[in-house]
Amino acid sequence: MKQKTGELAASGRSSLTMLVVLVLFGFFLTASALVTVSGANVYKSVSDGMTNNSTLRSSYAYLANRLRGNGSEAAVLVGQLEGSEGDFGELTTLTEGDMLILTDYYSGDRYYTRIYVYDGWLRESFLWDMTEFYPQDGEKITEVDSFYVWKEQNQLWYTFDCADQGAFVATVCLRAD
Repeated sequence: MKQKTGELAASGRSSLTMLVVLVLFGFFLTASALVTVSGANVYKSVSDGMTNNSTLRSSYAYLANRLRGNGSEAAVLVGQLEGSEGDFGELTTLTEGDMLILTDYYSGDRYYTRIYVYDGWLRESFLWDMTEFYPQDGEKITEVDSFYVWKEQNQLWYTFDCADQGAFVATVCLRAD
């Protein structure tokens, strides 16, 4: 009888030891899963931040380079996207609006480069002045939420919003004519 009691006690201790080992294994497995998920979330956050920053910087660089290439005061116009569909020829220019218009001349013909936001994208449309303008046909540049530009003599300001980055404002001094 004593032998059976000893075997049961050893068997109970063995089961208890196995239970403790399994609980510890489960704890370490859970802890490693939490660390992995936490690391993945940090990586995603950093990656999203870098993507948003890259979008912001590329949008700024694109506009700054376009203005440097065609930065004379008379050649840079500001217009309104709303109501401009189908426009061609002479443009109504404003001091502020949501479309930047750059004027170029090739072989005596006038061309407009319109920069604006349509359907969540900063777009560029390069057309002969006698071609009708349709915003949806513009070349997609980068995703932005909004775009606004205003001009006072040879100073041009523009602002745009990128996803979760807030507003970005830049100033360009245009060449005097």
